[in-house]
Amino acid sequence: MSVLGILIIIIGIGSIIFVHELGHFLFAKKVGVRVEVFSLGFGPRLFGFRKGETEYKVCAIPLGGYVKLAGGEQVEANKQYESFELPAKSVFQRFQIFFAGSLMNFLFAFPLGILAFLVGFSVPGTTVGNVTPDTQEWHSGIRMGDEIVAINDKEIKSFEQYKKTVLRASVGETLKVKVLRNGKELTFDLVAKGSKSILPVTDYGCIVEEINENSPSYKAGLRKGDEIIMVNGRRVVTNRTLSSVIMEKPEEEIKLVVLRKNTDGAKNVSAEEKEISFKLERRTAEGGGDKVFYKLKTDELYLPQLDKVSESGPAGMAGFVKDDIVLSVNGEKVRNWPALSKKVRSSPGKELAFTVLRAGKEITLKAVPYESAENQGMMDFTLKFGNVAAEAPEDSPFSKAGLKGGDVLTHFNGEPVEMIANMPEYFESNSPVRLTVLRDNKSVELNVVPVEKEYDYKPIVDTMTFHITFMNYGLVDSVTMGISDTLDWSLMTFQILWKLVKGDESPKDLAGPIGIFRIAYKTIMTEEYGRFLWFLMLICVNLAVVNMIPIPIMDGGLIMFLIIEKIKGKPVSDKTMAIAQYAGLAMVVALFLYVSYRDVLRPY
Repeated sequence: MSVLGILIIIIGIGSIIFVHELGHFLFAKKVGVRVEVFSLGFGPRLFGFRKGETEYKVCAIPLGGYVKLAGGEQVEANKQYESFELPAKSVFQRFQIFFAGSLMNFLFAFPLGILAFLVGFSVPGTTVGNVTPDTQEWHSGIRMGDEIVAINDKEIKSFEQYKKTVLRASVGETLKVKVLRNGKELTFDLVAKGSKSILPVTDYGCIVEEINENSPSYKAGLRKGDEIIMVNGRRVVTNRTLSSVIMEKPEEEIKLVVLRKNTDGAKNVSAEEKEISFKLERRTAEGGGDKVFYKLKTDELYLPQLDKVSESGPAGMAGFVKDDIVLSVNGEKVRNWPALSKKVRSSPGKELAFTVLRAGKEITLKAVPYESAENQGMMDFTLKFGNVAAEAPEDSPFSKAGLKGGDVLTHFNGEPVEMIANMPEYFESNSPVRLTVLRDNKSVELNVVPVEKEYDYKPIVDTMTFHITFMNYGLVDSVTMGISDTLDWSLMTFQILWKLVKGDESPKDLAGPIGIFRIAYKTIMTEEYGRFLWFLMLICVNLAVVNMIPIPIMDGGLIMFLIIEKIKGKPVSDKTMAIAQYAGLAMVVALFLYVSYRDVLRPY
């Protein structure tokens, strides 16, 4: 990890904590309450100083901060307090102090939002990337390559705008989503389900971020910033398309069509198509000389067993269910997942007869693959990952080593392997690798000799980026957009919290300290400093709102007790306060542990 990146995150999030505690500090001073401690963080003191009546310090656990006020927050009955102590102040004065932290966070969010738009940041466009059968978009009919242009006749210009529109919709509300597909305008009914409706616009586009100047593609004319739109006559929707097409016939000439932007000023941008042809060559070792790579084609080992199936798509309507194993298509046997995929890809719009194995019985299902944006057939089911081997092709290294369909892989070179996907694919030596499998409840060892791989597509483009739009504005527009976006997300935070209360949103989607750090670190490492400022704005808004939730030990809980005190004419009893604070602490700790657990499990 980058030390500088971690330092920037600490300063950024630390500033939010500082501003929150500064609010309590300033309003305490305003009403004449003595502040004994101003602390950033909890636990052991790292460093600090004392000035006047207040000790200022930084502590070891950077998960918040606090100000210690003279007299404490609890008002004890029949006790005399000094004028500088908090319990001696009126209900309204104490309210100001408790509310000030959230108020300062809310106010601090505005300059962060303005700076974010001024610096600029990248956002995904509106063309759909990888949309899976478990999303509402899939159920509605939206597919990879579709360009979202409007929702309920309101123009959509970015994924951020799409996300906010869907999140704001009531659960169960039907949205009219207009898309462009292969030049045709289509409209789909999307039933909003909160964050469950948000499709993953993950890997759309194939834009060259970095390119090796010694590679054949660079010598042929491919450059940084080029967007690859065609490869060997096939449309490129994602970088995976490029890789899969090249790997089909790596020894043949590769023909690319790229879109190259030309600019003669900040606002005058045009683009032209260019054709680039080249052939791959073996990767060269550092210092010169050929470096031979050997490969185990592990994708041959996946059983054609289904995981997720869309109930409303071709597969679901045909009767496919989770765990079905496809045995043949139109009477032709399929050994593994790639064989099944090849059959489906070559049959867009054509009815296929699938023979599947379900609970020990063979049944036949008929379905018509839909046509994808790449003019290939696709079915709305996904692969089930595991460690049960498929029947490998006869000429593959695995079949030669004696692997049989149904063998359960347990170890690779003596190391436990839970999924076939975890096995390495590339080697620089042709030494056999050891597979340990379970066959008929007996452990069997197999020696597999990798085959020489005389091509490598990676030097074509070292890294691909998403299809993104870089947004930045002048000072006046940044002020307008920053204020508008901050207010928008403030309102949405209340709406999402209310959906959580109603059960329309799941707490599984909440991020804790680990999740926040991961997102922030990723943003910093990609040098998206405007996005990092925007992320800090979002944290500020969330902290301002969440702190007002009436949970004892939080600011909102303290305000709740003030309201009760105002109504009753006397403070809440010591016993009631103690019970409530312990209950509140238990809730906060439980939530902290839960979101941290989800953060560890969540892929980033």
